[in-house]
Amino acid sequence: MMRKINSLLFVFALLILSTCNSFDDLAIEPEVRTIPLESLELIEAFSTLTNGDTEACNLVYDPEDIPDILCNLIQDAERGSEIVFVVDKTTSMVEEIDQVKLNINKIIDCLPDGCRLGAATYGDKRSDGDWWFRSIDLSEDYDDAREFVNAITLEGGGFDLPESVYDALYEVLDIMSWKDCSAPDKIIVMGDAEPKTGSGTDYTAEEVLAKAQDLCDDTEFYPVIVLDLP
Repeated sequence: MMRKINSLLFVFALLILSTCNSFDDLAIEPEVRTIPLESLELIEAFSTLTNGDTEACNLVYDPEDIPDILCNLIQDAERGSEIVFVVDKTTSMVEEIDQVKLNINKIIDCLPDGCRLGAATYGDKRSDGDWWFRSIDLSEDYDDAREFVNAITLEGGGFDLPESVYDALYEVLDIMSWKDCSAPDKIIVMGDAEPKTGSGTDYTAEEVLAKAQDLCDDTEFYPVIVLDLP
């Protein structure tokens, strides 16, 4: 069974870090939010990757919150950890993608030496052609992941329509050169549109989770959901 993902603070608080390297300086800044029904449904959809635990879904109210969220996700990374950033590259991410790219770079700066990094982008497998999915394999050369992230351009998909999240995650699990389970492995998926289901996807959430368990039973999925709030 996959290890239960540690829950982060849910709707009513944001986590603020003074620096990525000082995790002990964590401060809680309460901020009440009203979540529209469509956003709640989006959270529920992504919780399929966290065994239904909606509190394990990390919410982005403002792109400037992204580094704080990512810092918390990677703070237990150690030499040998394998970390993959999987990013929605469709046009609905137009207002967030620059901050996403900038802040993934900041998080890479926080990682200890000896991790293995990979990255991927996804759109709509049914409509976006061969370029619906792009990736770079896991490597200890952080510059490779950095270059891939910096080169992300938005294309295809649709404005907040479901995207091929499960298909992309299955590809990540299937084609990347995963090594072993000696340290925490993390797949961080960042997007603003729910996963395709039914006939719109080749793989289900259950198949993705089973594939992850076959590779390493403590692989953890971390949805980072960009909410469209007023």
